[in-house]
Amino acid sequence: MEVNGYKIEPGANLAGAVLKRANLAGANLKGADLSGSNLTGANLKGADLSEANISLTNFQSADLSGAKLANLKNTTRADLSHTFLIEADLSQSVLQGVYLHDSDLSRANLSNSDLRWATLENSILRGANLSNARFEGANLIEANLAKASISGTIFGNANLQWAMMPDGTTHD
Repeated sequence: MEVNGYKIEPGANLAGAVLKRANLAGANLKGADLSGSNLTGANLKGADLSEANISLTNFQSADLSGAKLANLKNTTRADLSHTFLIEADLSQSVLQGVYLHDSDLSRANLSNSDLRWATLENSILRGANLSNARFEGANLIEANLAKASISGTIFGNANLQWAMMPDGTTHD
């Protein structure tokens, strides 16, 4: 598959690629280098980006619903704000400091992921699997965690002000 002159395949070198609003639904980009790429508004529904390098990548307003983003390790300053990550698999990923504010992560799998210092302000994590995830120092102001699974999750020093907790109560 080729999009905007870029070859879309597992392990592809797409560093610095401009793929704004590209239709990459179902694409196999497992282990690809997307560092510094611009995927603003792209359709990545059901795509496989597991083990990809997404450091400095801009996914703002992209649709990653049902996408596989498991085992991500290179995510420095990735911007996933305003994205749809509904039912996405982000398990076992290092997402330290990643921007996920105003994103919809409903029913997403974030189990065993490291989200220390991540920004998830106003994000929807309704019904998400957050088991054994780390959120130390994360910004979860006004996040919706209703019905999320938080068994073994660490929230040390996370800002949960006005967040809706799994039991439906609002954190002060």
